[in-house]
Amino acid sequence: MRIYTTSDLHYDKRDKQTIDVLKRMSYRLLAMGQASDILVINGDLGDSEEEYIECLELFRDFKGVKLITAGNHDIFVHASSTTSSLDRYNRLPEVCASVGFKLLDDGPVILENENAAIVGNMGWYDFSFCKNPKNAGDTNEAMVLHDNETGFKWDLTDEVVVAMMVKKLEDHLDQVKHIPNVTVFLHHWATGELLPGHRFWRPRVADMAYGFWGSQAFGDVISRYKNIKFVFSGHAHIQREVSKDGVTYRSIASLPYLKELVMLLDNELFSILVN
Repeated sequence: MRIYTTSDLHYDKRDKQTIDVLKRMSYRLLAMGQASDILVINGDLGDSEEEYIECLELFRDFKGVKLITAGNHDIFVHASSTTSSLDRYNRLPEVCASVGFKLLDDGPVILENENAAIVGNMGWYDFSFCKNPKNAGDTNEAMVLHDNETGFKWDLTDEVVVAMMVKKLEDHLDQVKHIPNVTVFLHHWATGELLPGHRFWRPRVADMAYGFWGSQAFGDVISRYKNIKFVFSGHAHIQREVSKDGVTYRSIASLPYLKELVMLLDNELFSILVN
């Protein structure tokens, strides 16, 4: 069994370059994939439901099991919409199933023949990665806009969303606690150990940005389960890897002109760059 994973595909009808890269990735996966393999797309496929589905369609014919987690962009809604981000999140299981994918946010997948399981969800951020609390963002925005037109639209604080996703993660990990080999997929990061430092930004700017990348609350949950071997994340678009307490944490790279596909085989990771 091989697990293939990628993240932050950001399908955009206006961006031919990115779509061409995604098509090349899908061709490669369709050629390599076998019925015993697993594909996990770790969130952020498209800002609209139409683009989300079109992106999934590229991978519909993958021969193995097709799984996905939600990403923050996958619950964006237009500022004028009467639909909330929570409405869109709750619709994702049905949307994914229509293209042959199972949303991991909806429950874990047990691989009986492999004595393994896969667990995942969107995760979220709570600014716990900020070293200075003064750099934390406003956690009480009902509508946080992106590109001035779309964004998150709900009456939930970031802390509430993190608590929801942490509870979901705990419930799903409890369901597979008897399985010796568990792999976790979270769109947002689960540990600040992955943070790259302030090399590319001024310290305060970096600290503010890192606050949006994830929450240590997920890492705290993961540390309590000794059957977890790998934790994959996306969201930040950079490739990072760290091992902590027997768990390998790996973030996946993504650029408009280059997407990373990671293969997990026999507890080894292999990176395939598609451009």
